[in-house]
Amino acid sequence: MITVRQGPPSRGDGAARWVPALVIAILLLLPLGVGLRPATVNAAQVNAAQADDGSGAGLARINEARAAIGVPPLKRNTALDTAATAHANYYRLNLGDAALSGNGLHYEEPGKAGFTGTDFAARARAAGYSGSINENVGLSGSMLVSIEWFLDVINHRLTLIDPRYTDIGFGVVNEGKAKIEVIDLGTVAWRGTIEPTWTPWPPADATNINPRFDGEGDNPLADQKLPLGFPITLKYHGGGGVTFANAKLTTSGQAVPIVARVGTGFIARNTYVVAATAPLNPGATYTIAIEGTADGKPFARAWSFTTRGNGGTPGATPAPSPGPSATPKTTPSTAPLPAPSASPATALPSGVAALDAAVITRWKAADYDVWRGTAQRTWTWGPDVIATKQEPYAGAAGGNRTVYYFDKSRMELNDPQGDRTSQWFITNGLLVREMLAGRVQIGPDAATPLAPPQVPLAGASKGSVAVTYAALGKVASLVPGQNGARNRVGGMITTTIDNTGTVGEQPWLEGAARYGYYEPTLGHNIADVFWRWLGAQPVDWVYAVGYPLSEPYWTSALIDGDNVWVLVQAFERRVLTFVPTAPAAWQIEAGNVGVHYYEWRYGVTPQSRSTAP
Repeated sequence: MITVRQGPPSRGDGAARWVPALVIAILLLLPLGVGLRPATVNAAQVNAAQADDGSGAGLARINEARAAIGVPPLKRNTALDTAATAHANYYRLNLGDAALSGNGLHYEEPGKAGFTGTDFAARARAAGYSGSINENVGLSGSMLVSIEWFLDVINHRLTLIDPRYTDIGFGVVNEGKAKIEVIDLGTVAWRGTIEPTWTPWPPADATNINPRFDGEGDNPLADQKLPLGFPITLKYHGGGGVTFANAKLTTSGQAVPIVARVGTGFIARNTYVVAATAPLNPGATYTIAIEGTADGKPFARAWSFTTRGNGGTPGATPAPSPGPSATPKTTPSTAPLPAPSASPATALPSGVAALDAAVITRWKAADYDVWRGTAQRTWTWGPDVIATKQEPYAGAAGGNRTVYYFDKSRMELNDPQGDRTSQWFITNGLLVREMLAGRVQIGPDAATPLAPPQVPLAGASKGSVAVTYAALGKVASLVPGQNGARNRVGGMITTTIDNTGTVGEQPWLEGAARYGYYEPTLGHNIADVFWRWLGAQPVDWVYAVGYPLSEPYWTSALIDGDNVWVLVQAFERRVLTFVPTAPAAWQIEAGNVGVHYYEWRYGVTPQSRSTAP
């Protein structure tokens, strides 16, 4: 069994230093061409660049993936290391050059600093490698993050797991805004047929597979409406040709609607690409069966894999009308939370251990493993409760309800005598909605006005130009028809916002994130990175975060004294932030909405604030 892994943890206040993430590959096979006069890259430079740069772990991860499908390991090649390092250095020296974008990332221009060859074939030859070459390039700031993205898509994946490549080299730069990961693959003698005859992905019995596919430049599914389910590939490396007849994807004995294509072009030819027409369910096991003819003989191949997450339906249509912390007219969850336990566990944070059993159950389902250190992801609530209050709320039992503040949100106990098996026995406060509107909700139809907080959604406050709740409220949608946006799914997110609410564009941010899903209730696009994350959560996403109140925006947040671009999006119950260069498990974090709201409403900082990252 192979488990698709995530990166190590990092800490921060919902954001960290980063540059826009872009992972791109040119999928060509180039013969080594005319020699060029390269800049000199000596062994000392190569060794220095490779010191603790993630390339060793990257090679291990790629070879782990290859071994899972019976493909021999790649061997580190000094000449390819030299070529890849030289190109990474060229990128560093020419950072900001408009030509270094898209497929242009793979090319160099004679006369510019660090030039060693116009394309990767020329650079490999200049470094002393004779053979056929391919190249993947990432700008994520992490070799492992880039590799996981390569394996999650189609053409980039096929390059890494192709048994015909035998050698590999890495080049990495991670200096300030200059972040690049270059992977050069090669083989001295190209072979048209090779063992293993078949290379399937994901591997048989793999777990933790991404449920979604949100696109990848030119690929066999480029004409399909995104998002799709994880793209399954089966490539034939034998003789006599192959014809793919049909494919069937099932889960729990039920057929799943799919789209299936035979790839074209050098990398994807002889490859059957199959994807569900909608994202797969998290935490579900799927079986793929493919039939056809290879070398004139019928074949049938079938295997299973399991998606990451704990169940639920990422593509479920949410309930129609938002309301302040009330039980919705319909319950959107298809995977209700377990009934609260009769007695709390003893190994709990001291504050949580003293709370109502239903609150403990909600907290444990999301944050217990994070608290114990056995899971690496953002806190959903926080390390411990930071305040417990009795707050007036019309319609609650006795006219008051007990609320529990955490760093990230607030839990609400409206009726202690209610149905404890219901997901909505404990509600999740619409705190972001209240702060953007400047209205403290004291009942379903009653509120007290309070000026929206001048607090940044991400990063430090003093000296920050990051968007505040007050500024975002100017462009947010608090009722249907207000500040709605058109459907932009598939487009790049380059829109920015500052602490005055001024909206602008920064084209150089292109490539870091796309619009991934259009939610029609209030008319907003959800960033693809947030939509994937929401689909992997163990509860319905509307319960977890609420409807989106704004578009996703880049904002310059003050992080550790530096102004850093961070992607933020406001939902009714949460603020989500995205930092592409953080380790995979911590790229998305929830803002400290619970703390922000408490300070706004009560004018003081809760004494037990835990300052969760």
